[in-house]
Amino acid sequence: MHDLREIVNAILYVNRTGIPWECLPHDFPPYKTVYDYYAKWEADGTTQQV
Repeated sequence: MHDLREIVNAILYVNRTGIPWECLPHDFPPYKTVYDYYAKWEADGTTQQV
């Protein structure tokens, strides 16, 4: 399992830079994992609450 803080950092990085998910640097968890968390949080309204 990946550290949730690293997942959030990766989502913020994509948001800040505007890069495609596939171009997420390898310092972060795999982009598919990051995107899956983002999609889940977007669907359940978590991103709006943040």
